Amino acid sequence: MPGKKLTVLLSPTHRCNLRCEYCYVDHSASKDMSPSDFRAFYKWIFEYGQFIGANRLELSWFGGEPLLLGQRALEEALSMQIDYFDSSKMPFVNRMQSNLVLVDERTCELLLRWFDGTIGGSFEPCGIARRYPNGDPATSIIERKIDYLRNQGIRVGIVSTLMRADLVSPAVFYQWFHNRVDAVRVNRAHPPPGADSNRYLDLPEYTEYVLELLNLYVNDPHPECDFTNFTSVMRTILLGQTLECVSATEPEWKIAVSGGGILTSCCRKNEVVLGNVYDDSPADVVASYRSFAHPVSLVGKCRKCNFRSSNLCSGACLGEPNCDCKSSECGYRTEYTIETLAFVRDFLQSNGIKTLNQAEKFWHNRRRPK
Repeated sequence: MPGKKLTVLLSPTHRCNLRCEYCYVDHSASKDMSPSDFRAFYKWIFEYGQFIGANRLELSWFGGEPLLLGQRALEEALSMQIDYFDSSKMPFVNRMQSNLVLVDERTCELLLRWFDGTIGGSFEPCGIARRYPNGDPATSIIERKIDYLRNQGIRVGIVSTLMRADLVSPAVFYQWFHNRVDAVRVNRAHPPPGADSNRYLDLPEYTEYVLELLNLYVNDPHPECDFTNFTSVMRTILLGQTLECVSATEPEWKIAVSGGGILTSCCRKNEVVLGNVYDDSPADVVASYRSFAHPVSLVGKCRKCNFRSSNLCSGACLGEPNCDCKSSECGYRTEYTIETLAFVRDFLQSNGIKTLNQAEKFWHNRRRPK
């Protein structure tokens, strides 16, 4: 559908039943969203969408673990949407990102009714970083849940966040996901404060792994694959595209809500409180957001790299501190830093790659015999 989409990150709870090694979320950071929070938010976001000129709405259920809110509470919150989003005025769609551990038959019913039979999950084949609070790996149960969802006719997209200890060979990675999920995104984990950095991939290691995967995926469209963030940065360099998280000129097109009706920037680290649905008007929040996103007044962002003024995503939605960028002003670690852009640009130039067609040909020619 043409026009602009308003994207909302809903955190109905910050509680989580896992304690993944690289996770940066404070699971006690806020209370759960209550029925009154949902009602007030739906009314507010409809008015907000009209105020900024949005013609459609995407609601991304996140966390924490959103399924911890409970089946009954989720169904109640979702059923309220019909009362507030008249499809002729504000078409909407729900997305969910879950660790999949709590998936059951009722979850599938919920997904088929409210989420177009689709769910996003998280999984690394043979991984050990995705753990329960007692330290036990959750890999085996998540693997079973993925198979269960597919057997129930649910489409599954997976985010695979790579650490050095979790790495399987590219061939094993490819074979595990092949015809098993509908989409897979590959990320590079970053060490949270105090973590052993030796357990995490550096940029050259990650890039080489991605290239090996691209060799396998180049002639195979299934599953759909996004090698975040190497390919995103590559497209930015070759096509001049932007990687916008919070634009300096139109920051208000992404917003987050959590318990108590608190409205924040879409960032997961150093979230900026913009107001709440009970007391602040759409105009108030837009003014707050624009002030926050302005590159001059944005405290803690990387002024040296000028992410905001160039409209490049700052990576703040990743929420990891201690950026790859060596600027002392920068408070984020992200793939979208000047160091990564320089690395990918040098890689493309050294291999004579100037277009996406040339990039695809390069990976095709680089494919090793089976």
